[in-house]
Amino acid sequence: MVKDAEIFAFLAEKQSFAKLYQKYKTLKPSRVKNMLIAASKKISSEGPALGATGVVECFVDGAAAPNPGPAGAGAVLSMDSRVIAEISRYLGIKTNNQAEYSALILALDEAAKIKEGFSSLHVYSDSLLMVNQINGLWRVKDAEIAALLSHVKNKIEIIKSKKNASLSFTHIARSKNKTADALSVLAIKSKN
Repeated sequence: MVKDAEIFAFLAEKQSFAKLYQKYKTLKPSRVKNMLIAASKKISSEGPALGATGVVECFVDGAAAPNPGPAGAGAVLSMDSRVIAEISRYLGIKTNNQAEYSALILALDEAAKIKEGFSSLHVYSDSLLMVNQINGLWRVKDAEIAALLSHVKNKIEIIKSKKNASLSFTHIARSKNKTADALSVLAIKSKN
């Protein structure tokens, strides 16, 4: 008889119930269903891994006025509907895209410092270019942006290993990113 651990390992590797039932012809779907339900109840009762308490939401924005020109970074990090960090930093002379990446790097640094555990970090940005490059959907043509993207990927790996958290990057409308935008503009105005 096939063991539960063997079923889990097969599903994790193949990610296919059809292939599972092809390989183990005597395996009943009801057994797999009950096994998965029991596992989900166990996970729910134990809570998130490694003391993680929830989800961190992070809104980031960078601005340069003119482009290129004096630039600022803005970010807001929150957990359980409470703001845990705000960033407003002058960046010097940069392009708008460089400012967007710089804001993200600052926000990822801040997320890595959070003392509480968290299970996932959801990053929201109104920069379609940056989000699609991070998600691997668009190529990076500019050498300076490529270097910044490499830096971002290093920060992502640090958070994944240090916090055991998943990360996601989502493009949002500018109208949903007003606070981070205001913080990035404030950084420019305060240093200009």
